[in-house]
Amino acid sequence: MKRNIFGILKTLIASYVLTGILLVLSAFLMYKMQLGELQIRLFVILIYGVATIAGGFIYGKIKGCKRVLNGALIGALYFVLLILISCIANGGFESGIGKNMISLSICVVGGIIGGIIS
Repeated sequence: MKRNIFGILKTLIASYVLTGILLVLSAFLMYKMQLGELQIRLFVILIYGVATIAGGFIYGKIKGCKRVLNGALIGALYFVLLILISCIANGGFESGIGKNMISLSICVVGGIIGGIIS
């Protein structure tokens, strides 16, 4: 049990480090290209997808079995942490339910894809 939690934490940390790196790179690109809100939202969604694919892949390699289920777990946990961090940073829950459902779907599907390809 302790090993599973450590593996999950290690995977989530790797996913969030990748998210941070990709956000910095995309912020630089957006600044240089003068992109609008729609393009920024698209970049963020792509970053969620890439980060959860990487997380699902890493955890799939760690566990070695039930990769689809474990990938979905990583994607869901990534989303839960994302919401918690967002609530803390913004002082509450501001985003619409529709946007959150899209983000949740992308995170879970990304984790599943990562688990499948691991």
